[in-house]
Amino acid sequence: METKKTGRLPGWLRHAWHWLACILLLAVCITALQRTMQDNYTGQWQVNGFLAQPKNSLDVVFFGSSNMYRTVRPQQLLEETGLKGWNFGASSQFFSATGLYLETALKHQSPRVAVVEVMSLPEPAENTNREMLYWSLTPLPLSAEKLDFLWQYFQGDLQQIIPYVCNLYQFHSRWESVDLAEQQATREQKEEEFLQSRGYRTSEEIAKVYRKELETADELPAENVAQLERMAQLCQKNGVELVLFKSPNSDWSRKNSRKVARLAQQMGIPYLDYNTPELEQAIGLDYEHDFCDDVHVNVWGAEKVTRDLGEYLQQNYFAE
Repeated sequence: METKKTGRLPGWLRHAWHWLACILLLAVCITALQRTMQDNYTGQWQVNGFLAQPKNSLDVVFFGSSNMYRTVRPQQLLEETGLKGWNFGASSQFFSATGLYLETALKHQSPRVAVVEVMSLPEPAENTNREMLYWSLTPLPLSAEKLDFLWQYFQGDLQQIIPYVCNLYQFHSRWESVDLAEQQATREQKEEEFLQSRGYRTSEEIAKVYRKELETADELPAENVAQLERMAQLCQKNGVELVLFKSPNSDWSRKNSRKVARLAQQMGIPYLDYNTPELEQAIGLDYEHDFCDDVHVNVWGAEKVTRDLGEYLQQNYFAE
């Protein structure tokens, strides 16, 4: 019997493989260089730490801005309840970006519960500035979800999209001045700290604050309400329970509390607001001791909130 000889790949196919290999190698090099050149800041450490977690290893993931990652202590949650969680947030995270973080998280994890901080829910999209875009979008790795978000957010304007696709563009002004060895050492140290705290950033500063009733709009922005509806649908599709959460914040108005509570009730989503007199009293929140500034609790305030939140999660979602 004659053995059929296998010929060489057609020339065009060999060239295609060569080009594909070059493109993949270039992508790997750019990704590594971007990681080296990036600023060392909280959002980057949290994202890197989250993506380093074993797949489908988390029970609960927390989303939002610094109001979330400076309030909930996942390591304390683990010690007191056995629940594995991670603070997957970013400074100044605007509400539509929270939706992108949720999409990204569910590609890597299948948590029972997603807890979303609502500080940015009453903020209209036009209040989102360049700094907020930078802090929120830069830490996330390039993905189909991120590209789709950028295309829709910037309405196809490539000039605005490119800096968030290729981060080297944002850092070109300091290519010559950055100390790569020092940058890498700092990153490794900080990422290790955030791995230990599971995305929580602590503060032992004490600031005496008082509750203020700032003026707010009568209605929540329609685009943010629509975003919350999409997030609820995404959670339902993936079998994830969605919980809305508001950390203690002396600038958060009672009016905002009522607006979010009304929306949550209409959508059938649980909402825990630690700015209501009932929950403030329940956890013993002290405005003279438990804050590090007007909008963030310190480690003692975070301990109180985390303990109460952990009990709620355990009783309502993990009581087996």
